[in-house]
Amino acid sequence: MITAKVVRTRRKTIRPPQQDVYAKVGLFGEEAGKGVLNEFGTGCIPERPFMRNAIRENRDSYRRALKVGAAMVLRGDASMEAIVRRLGEQAEGDIRAMIDALRSPPNTESTLASKKGSNPLVDEGQMKAAVKSKVVRR
Repeated sequence: MITAKVVRTRRKTIRPPQQDVYAKVGLFGEEAGKGVLNEFGTGCIPERPFMRNAIRENRDSYRRALKVGAAMVLRGDASMEAIVRRLGEQAEGDIRAMIDALRSPPNTESTLASKKGSNPLVDEGQMKAAVKSKVVRR
């Protein structure tokens, strides 16, 4: 007969204090509706996913920033809120850059006739200026 002895040990895990802090990044207020129409498209407006593309293309950069930020928090050099705020501001800039860079699908001839430029997502710059980030605490 074989018997097994189970030995249980207590493992201590050092964890930083629980902080439910995160950043919301996007369009808020009046421009939010315009952003949704452009991001996902409608029957008349083609899909131009500026927010999803910006986040996807910069995901590795966000991971690196979080890794560095986590080390700073553990050393006591920064607060979690400050790290999250910086990450939100970085994403804000990345989304604005994508609004400027996105060229496809192009505007139709009728839309071009009524706009100041050829960028499909920029006419007067209101949507781009409305991209904001905010830190939220639970």
